[in-house]
This record gives sequence, C-alpha cells and structure tokens, in this order.
Amino acid sequence: MNDWMNETKVEIETFVLKGTGVMFPEFFAQQHDEHLVSISANPGEAARWWHWQNDKCFPGEGWASFMLNGVQIMPMDAWTNVAIFWQELLNALESYVSTGRGQGEFSEETATFSLVKRGTIAVFELRGQRYPVEPDSFIKAVLGAAREFFTWVEEYIGGIDRTSLVRIETLMDGLK
Repeated sequence: MNDWMNETKVEIETFVLKGTGVMFPEFFAQQHDEHLVSISANPGEAARWWHWQNDKCFPGEGWASFMLNGVQIMPMDAWTNVAIFWQELLNALESYVSTGRGQGEFSEETATFSLVKRGTIAVFELRGQRYPVEPDSFIKAVLGAAREFFTWVEEYIGGIDRTSLVRIETLMDGLK
C-alpha cells in the first residue's frame, strides 16, 4: 500500500434478477428488493431464479452492488448479465496486473469499466465516473467477490469450467 492513500474499502454483492428483463429501469432502481435476490444472502433462491432464466432465455441477468468507501458507485439502474460482467472484470484485472491497464464492458449496454495505474495509485472508472483507489486492497476485494461469484456458480449452478477460479487464485497469489 502506498504511503498517502489509505486502504480502499470495497463491498461487492452480486444479485440475480427475478425474471428475464427489466422493462422500466426507473422502477428497477427504486425497487431493487422486489427485483433481485443476493447470491450470498440467499444462494439457493438466486440459483432458482438463474435456472428459471435458463428455461426462458440466456441466464445470468442481475446486478452487482459496488460500494467504494461506503458509497454506492454502481448505478441502481445498471442491470447486466452478471456472468459476463464477472468474466470481463476478471479479464480486466489480469490485464491490469500485467500491463497497468485493464478494461471491460457490461453485457447489454455501451458502458465500460477500467482500472489504470497512475503512479502509486490506480483509477477505477465505472460508466464514465473515475475513482482513485489503493490498488492492492481494491484488487484483493474485487477478486474476493469474483471468487464468491464463481464458487456460487460451481456449487449452485454447475457446469463451470474451473479456469476462472484458478485464474483468481493465481492473481491472489501474485498480490501476497
């Protein structure tokens, strides 16, 4: 950790959408509890909705809550395919670790996220908003949330290629 920036506190929670789509983003943003189920608080129910989506369309619709130093930075109307989101985020982190810059996209919109090294800090950009972060604590927290997601998929959904979990462990080992 650098000398002048405190550890970045990141809390991330992944939710599965109860259904297959959001018709009115403003209602989704106002009533998350009616539209989402947490993979950590209620993993079985989240899996049930995932499988329900799978019967109707491509599964994985949901939302990822991103609290950075106590502030929600993920817009409340930014639902996405959480499986694609986590894969993109993992790819971006690998790129950041090897080159100092990583970028990814949301599944169904033109918005992006990125992480760029700037001296001893990093700048995380999410949907056009920039946030300075302490790199080690930020990356460890994001990798922890990615591990939680891919472990949940393995335990409750099945059919996972363990490559994502191995990639996470490799990145974590490099940060120790």
